[in-house]
Amino acid sequence: ILPSLNRAQLTDFRVIMEAKLAATMLAVRLYRLDHGGTFPPTLDALVPKYLPKVPADPFRSDGGAISYLPPGKATHPLIYSVSDDGVDSTKAGTTLPNVPMSSWENNSPDQWRDLTRWAPPPKPKVKSTQPVNPGDEDSPDALDE
Repeated sequence: ILPSLNRAQLTDFRVIMEAKLAATMLAVRLYRLDHGGTFPPTLDALVPKYLPKVPADPFRSDGGAISYLPPGKATHPLIYSVSDDGVDSTKAGTTLPNVPMSSWENNSPDQWRDLTRWAPPPKPKVKSTQPVNPGDEDSPDALDE
């Protein structure tokens, strides 16, 4: 029964983390609407007008707040939680995500949430030399799906 209890606790922390990150994302959006599209310099700039206080990261053993990478410190602005290992891998120099992250990623050192609507470049379609379906050998438009 112990593994089930540990899993329940981890799930609870993840839900709390997602709610706090979502509230912070909304506060950043409201800040940007009031400030001509500029991002806040720090999360403290959101207090008290947009948030009562900067939310605590439930995975930090020291009770620290969720973290923020403003424009200029990352290719795109991010907020993040240290994740279930409790280690701030982003501050320690871990590579930042190269794709948007909008929910829990199991193999991620930290849980990043993007504050902009960016998308990675699309992968180019490559023409295949193999037929897609039997009988398509003569079809010049066969593409790998």
